[in-house]
Amino acid sequence: LGETLEARQAKAATQREKGLLMSLEILYGNTAESEGLLKEERDDLYMEYMAQLHEQYPEDHEITAFYGLSILGSAHEGRDYAVYMKAAAELFDVWNENPEHPGAAHYLIHSFDDPVHAPLGLPMAKVYSEIAPAAAHAQHMTSHIFLALGMWDGVINANIVARDVQTTRQMELNEEITVCGHYTWWLQYGYLQAGEVVDATKVLTTCTERIEAEPSSGEKWHFAIMRGHQIIDTENWEKAQEWTSDFEAGTRGAMNYYFTSALANIKTGNIEAAQKDLDQLVKTPESVERDIQVDQIQSLLMIEEGNTKEALELLNQTVAAESELPVDFGPPVIIKPSYELLGDVMMELENYEQALEAYQNQLERTPNRMRSAAGKEQAMAMISK
Repeated sequence: LGETLEARQAKAATQREKGLLMSLEILYGNTAESEGLLKEERDDLYMEYMAQLHEQYPEDHEITAFYGLSILGSAHEGRDYAVYMKAAAELFDVWNENPEHPGAAHYLIHSFDDPVHAPLGLPMAKVYSEIAPAAAHAQHMTSHIFLALGMWDGVINANIVARDVQTTRQMELNEEITVCGHYTWWLQYGYLQAGEVVDATKVLTTCTERIEAEPSSGEKWHFAIMRGHQIIDTENWEKAQEWTSDFEAGTRGAMNYYFTSALANIKTGNIEAAQKDLDQLVKTPESVERDIQVDQIQSLLMIEEGNTKEALELLNQTVAAESELPVDFGPPVIIKPSYELLGDVMMELENYEQALEAYQNQLERTPNRMRSAAGKEQAMAMISK
């Protein structure tokens, strides 16, 4: 288009095209106003510009869709219901006039992919795969709504199609096939929640074989979290010694890798090894998620040492910290959710009423999650005895 902003603007044939192109110049820091700013600051400028463009062209579906997306992009701290609903209000104008608009369907799914609002996104989830059949990401996006509602067959089917569409395209381009990626991660998680462990194991095994070669950092991250889900959600703790890889503490995936190993070692009674895993976990980059998982392991080790009262105080702190985080719009990144862990501990301590409350709270955040649902049933059975 041109080497400079001015040259690119000169090639835009209409004022509308000039405006759309200018929005990208702002977003990517190519204007005097946006140059050198942080991404979050450029996001805000982009939204302000798209608001002006939308006011200038209120009936333009493409501009309205991108305006809605710009609003979503302004939620820098994660899911913010007020921001997401503001975006949805704009996007519905497009959807109501054209329910086959791919942008409106896509961005409305993003607006609604949490357990509270997901029912509003079902109409978009049901048709988006048909709107864009050749787009792998469109096939996957429908599962954002299905996962938020605990509809595991929908999660599985959507990500099988997404994976297969992606594979077909990669074969056409003679690219390496993705076996440790976003769609396979969601697919494996869907299998686990549906109780289809054999199929989930096949997905993880293929990923494990890939990371034994020369994996990218993204592939290793996906391996670590998929390994975690598999071991924790099946409670097959011995498998932690089978699905292994080398993770330096500062690399992507190390947090979930060492957390899973530490939890598995506690469950199998290898406390010394668990402490070593915890030491590696502490060395991973600091984040709220890391701190929660560190405290989870520390609380379990304290129980092993007989310090149950202090352990429960710490574990309840992790519950409070995690409950303040926005709900994940995918499989839990904190791979043993804190409410669920609290429920498990309370079951072991025979505090069944408290266990039931913990599992119910977790199911509000992750509807139909298999381990929490099973824990709830067990707690109710013990209470009724």
